[in-house]
Amino acid sequence: MAKTRAIARRRSFVVRGRRRARAKTTIPLAVVAGFAPMVSRFVTNAVKGEGVEYAGKRALEDLTGYRVEDGKWSLGGDHTAKYGLYPILVGFGVHMAAQKLGLNRMIARAGIPLLRI
Repeated sequence: MAKTRAIARRRSFVVRGRRRARAKTTIPLAVVAGFAPMVSRFVTNAVKGEGVEYAGKRALEDLTGYRVEDGKWSLGGDHTAKYGLYPILVGFGVHMAAQKLGLNRMIARAGIPLLRI
């Protein structure tokens, strides 16, 4: 009997007199979805025959907004942060808003494993 109590103590913790399970590893879906435009551009550039090195260079430009050829920072245009950095930041913002509204806790109580908004 003592053994089961020790296991129960390890698996949960007490917050304001209520027992909660320990946090588990989950995947924030909104943040991962922010990587979709950059990954799709990377794959299309690599498949077009421009090579993986060129596609990697464009992916780096998408993440940072810095163009190596020009040596300038660009927040608009074709190869910029609007395909890499901006969607990731928006996804992170959506994830934080869902966290504040309690949507992730509702998903956890519904029993959906691994995924959170």
